[in-house]
Amino acid sequence: MVCAHLIAARWFANEEAKGKGLLAKKDTITVDVYVHVIAADETKGGGYVSRDDVNAQMNVLNDNFSKGHISFTLKDVDWTVNKNWTTNGDILNRKKTLRKGGYSALNLYYVNQIGGGYVGGCGFPYDAKPGSDDFYWDGCTMVFTTMPGGSAVNQNEGKITVHEVGHWFGLLHVSDNMGSGCTSSGDGIDDTPPMLTPLFGCPTGTDSCPDQPGMDPINNFMAYTDDYCKTEFTQGQFDRMSSNWKRYREGK
Repeated sequence: MVCAHLIAARWFANEEAKGKGLLAKKDTITVDVYVHVIAADETKGGGYVSRDDVNAQMNVLNDNFSKGHISFTLKDVDWTVNKNWTTNGDILNRKKTLRKGGYSALNLYYVNQIGGGYVGGCGFPYDAKPGSDDFYWDGCTMVFTTMPGGSAVNQNEGKITVHEVGHWFGLLHVSDNMGSGCTSSGDGIDDTPPMLTPLFGCPTGTDSCPDQPGMDPINNFMAYTDDYCKTEFTQGQFDRMSSNWKRYREGK
């Protein structure tokens, strides 16, 4: 499993329903990005990735969000050696110490491990008050081996970060059907076909909801499939990201 969000996803689905009247804006969204590398020591194996690694990850982000008129500007990178912080310890203090920018700024944390077998996690946007714990919890955390060229098997093209940033913009997993099975669109977006359960690897030709239109969206960035399998966001997802940006993050 890539990230742990089921309870948060249910909460966000309810909140999103309240804002369905918001129109997606087509203006270009430019996001300031702050990258925090938290390593066990000053070696590549300890998580001390280079500026070139960060730049490669930024290229993957920009390449895959550009169709939605979303771009990312790297504002700063910092490196911290802390064995506790890089193994999922004292997370809130870590974020309070390192986080930069307002609620519109994307903070990316790269660590050695997250725990529970996960390789990424990110909070959904909502009305967090500046300076509150909720404000500091915002941002995405990924295992550093998922960066482009990393050692994570089938998850080393930088697309785990793409997936998590999708959550940062308010996207649910394409398989988050909230217990409704195939009777709803799952993530609440009309152009992502319903998907009964998460799928892994790259199982082409699967259709877990045969009575509903469309095959399982295994190529969607918000699926749990391997990096080489994930290639797209839908227009509906880009529209949702734009609406959520306007509602929760722009100017904050």
